[in-house]
Amino acid sequence: MFIPTPFGVMLKEKRENAKLSQGELAEVLNKTAQYISNIEKGKNNSPPDDTDIFLLINKIIKIFFISK
Repeated sequence: MFIPTPFGVMLKEKRENAKLSQGELAEVLNKTAQYISNIEKGKNNSPPDDTDIFLLINKIIKIFFISK
């Protein structure tokens, strides 16, 4: 069993509020749907590194907060 991180929980919540699938978000972020799923679920085999987190946060801010 995996325990989602606060970042993973926020990512899933914002993605669902924006009515995006994991695949749609992954495409925008240049990642795979599996990568997004692993972050949301807190899977230990794919923790995002600091660079990925920084890039994801910047893109998420643009997608979820600035574009609205």
